[in-house]
Amino acid sequence: MTNQQLDHFRSILEKQRNDINRQINDEEERAKENTASASDVAEISAQMIDTDTALSIGQNLTNQYNAIEEALARIDRGTYGKCQECGKDISIKRLEALPTATTCTEDAARAEEEMEEPATL
Repeated sequence: MTNQQLDHFRSILEKQRNDINRQINDEEERAKENTASASDVAEISAQMIDTDTALSIGQNLTNQYNAIEEALARIDRGTYGKCQECGKDISIKRLEALPTATTCTEDAARAEEEMEEPATL
């Protein structure tokens, strides 16, 4: 992968990281707002659901943030764009679609197939 391509993906990942960081902060604020005093059981229940939803969204965003940080670290180490399963190059097309990809299309498809296979006893 060329330095220009690496710079391109670093820019994409840094923008995504900033966007997700902002969203995480928004969800944190939303969760904090929902801890305000409620006047009845229905209101308390609604606040609990809102808080749980905000926390769940926050966890999902945190997972995405961590994947971005790992991708940026791979750029720094010089391993970005290499499949962690077979070592082959991950296609630029796949990285454009999923800049945090850690596997090539073939290995990603194989892993998905394995997850879908029913367990045998």
